[in-house]
Amino acid sequence: MRRGQAFGGIHALQGRRRRVTVSSLCIWSGGLALSSTSTSTSTSTRSLSLSTRFANTNGLSHRRQHDVRDPETSASNGQAARRYATASPTSKPPRTIAVLGGGLTGLTTAYYLTRFMPNARITIYEASDRLGGWIDTDEVTVETPDGTKGTVLFERGARTIKTLTSQPKWDDIVFFDLVTQLSLKSELRYTNHGDHTRRFIYYPDHLVDVTGPVLKPSQPFTSILSCLATLYSLLTEPLFKGVIPSVYNYYKRNPLHATLVSEDVSIGHFFRSAFGRPDMVDNVLSAMIHGIYGGDVNKLSFRSSPFFRIISPVLAKSADEVTVYRDDLDLLFQLSASDPNTFVTAWELLNAEYIWFRNGFRTLTDALEASLRANPKVTIRTGEPVESVTYHSTQTVAVATKKQTTADLHDKVVSTIFAKTLASVTGGKLPTLAKSHAVSILVVNLWYPTPGLNGPNKGFGYLIPQSGAAGNQECVLGVLFDSDRLTGLEPDGIPEGDTLPGTKLTVMMGGHLWDGFPKELWPSKEEAIAMAKAAVARHLDIPQAETDRAVARVKICHECIPQQYTHHTVRMEEARAELESAFRGQLAVAGGSYQPPGVLASLRAGCEMAGQIADSLGSPVGRRMPMRYSNRRASVSDNWSKMIKENPWHEFGDATEELIRRLDNADKQNKAK
Repeated sequence: MRRGQAFGGIHALQGRRRRVTVSSLCIWSGGLALSSTSTSTSTSTRSLSLSTRFANTNGLSHRRQHDVRDPETSASNGQAARRYATASPTSKPPRTIAVLGGGLTGLTTAYYLTRFMPNARITIYEASDRLGGWIDTDEVTVETPDGTKGTVLFERGARTIKTLTSQPKWDDIVFFDLVTQLSLKSELRYTNHGDHTRRFIYYPDHLVDVTGPVLKPSQPFTSILSCLATLYSLLTEPLFKGVIPSVYNYYKRNPLHATLVSEDVSIGHFFRSAFGRPDMVDNVLSAMIHGIYGGDVNKLSFRSSPFFRIISPVLAKSADEVTVYRDDLDLLFQLSASDPNTFVTAWELLNAEYIWFRNGFRTLTDALEASLRANPKVTIRTGEPVESVTYHSTQTVAVATKKQTTADLHDKVVSTIFAKTLASVTGGKLPTLAKSHAVSILVVNLWYPTPGLNGPNKGFGYLIPQSGAAGNQECVLGVLFDSDRLTGLEPDGIPEGDTLPGTKLTVMMGGHLWDGFPKELWPSKEEAIAMAKAAVARHLDIPQAETDRAVARVKICHECIPQQYTHHTVRMEEARAELESAFRGQLAVAGGSYQPPGVLASLRAGCEMAGQIADSLGSPVGRRMPMRYSNRRASVSDNWSKMIKENPWHEFGDATEELIRRLDNADKQNKAK
């Protein structure tokens, strides 16, 4: 298989036709791949992070001009290129590569290395006795009061991905590629964007629906009632105190945003200043941050958060222009000569909002593991925590574990483990990474034999804001309604993967609320279960008899979500210099310590890291410099013209003409089959 054929993808660039708005921007940043190098790239040069692999197969030059006008890179733009994310320029690709960490990012990195560099020997080092990291699906035996036995699936980590239905699908494409290449398409389940999955916030002592009105043109009366109900909630719920003046102040203070963006303030500081008051930050935004980071809204960096991408003042303001980030556009080009089957998968799920696997998200990591174990050039070492990583005089990196008598030498090492852990095994060579902080999440899965115990509050689940701490003695971050995920989609009302009906909940506790607590004060498993049961019983009015019958499992995910505090970009620049000095480009890093959290970001980070190593170009990966392109309309066949009419695309000059031509050919090939 040629390199250009080894990758699949489609970009559904959805949004409004004339102008980029907040709702039409890609929220999540792509994966960062940080390593040491002395290469310096000018701000006018685009990232070429996978270009070599596709240059001879996709017929599209990365250096073609696309009616581009590069914005300046001064602080006044509120955005500077993240040149700390680099690869080491080498004369030839490495022959032996070590991947530290067998979680989602590590497995994805190793998998794409086997595709992009089939002759390289890959070794994966994992400290625990299993692969997959925080992706963990457990099948648990349960029993109803009448003695009927069955099984249910408990998800300890991610259970769904939320696709970017109203934004460009930049990161989704790596997921679709994996699904296609690993033959997992039949395992997927999803809800459509219009299915209206309800979301709640618990404040101050009850659940508040924050989903918004349901607008259905075919049901105007119902839509009007929904709008009125939403308006009534906005005016009467304590949760929404100050929402109207906050929105007014936000638009009134728009010039202030440029000043705030140019600084690296916390997410809370930015929005308090923009809103002119703290209500919405304390009550709503802090709850959102609990769901994303498990972190403190007043400490996390705004510039390193998803919000920066949608608020930065460098966004195009002309109705004739759209804004796209360099690495996102590169990914668009890189995937334009893909496997048509990947196009088909992405096309069929174009309007999907939540996607999951019928037998749990472990399906993905199991498939990655199986593919890697079947490859004779891949060695997997579980139960072997790395003790030291040192630069060797032979211009290689030595990796030693407790089970080894001598260290292994590798041409390249990719670390996907927590940055602070990496710093501890490199002998003090990376002091900046030693300052990294991550929160621990205690996950309690609960199953009750009686269905529907969350009453009328059907939906995705609820979050608890920092302002609700007074009544949150259990330190709950949020609760997921797992049994509602497939409600109404299965004929018998039993979620696929389970064999018995019931109410299935996941309680997430800890996070930054446990910061500063010594481990000896953490609750035991029995105490954690009792705390979780008490919290949801209070929140959802679950009777004591039901609580007593609940089946529970506990998992403590230690330091599982790294926190990118203010001045994160500065620290990454310092870390780049330390890596360059200590490892001369032979040690690279990727994962949640350097990028936003989430499944899609992790997948993209692994893919980009593998491509970067395969190319050995030394070009930045993860740069967020935006470029503006004219919003020209490309000529396409009737099929794609109809799709564009229904879902107008933001287009990027002649490059997109070529892309759409290829997508159209893929569509025709699929129909021919």
